[in-house]
Amino acid sequence: MFSHDSRYATVESAWWTDQDGRTYEYKKRRHIPRPLRDAAANGPVVVAKPGDRPDIVAARALGDPQLFWHLCDLNGLIDPWVLAVEGRSFRVAPIKDLR
Repeated sequence: MFSHDSRYATVESAWWTDQDGRTYEYKKRRHIPRPLRDAAANGPVVVAKPGDRPDIVAARALGDPQLFWHLCDLNGLIDPWVLAVEGRSFRVAPIKDLR
């Protein structure tokens, strides 16, 4: 359902059956580990620049554009486009702690 590097890859699945007997798989709530939040609290700061997108910010901060969701997790963001708001600053955990 999700690729191996997805933020949901390790989240437990659950199933729900509707009144017609159809069963649907879904992912349970994903929790952000406390050590990651603590690492980010003291980590370096990245500032969004004009023309940034979430993937560009992640590439600059973490070296991998697909890890934008780590920045969201570490900074309590639901909407990744907040990462691209010019002048907004974000904390980053060391990349070794994110993998």
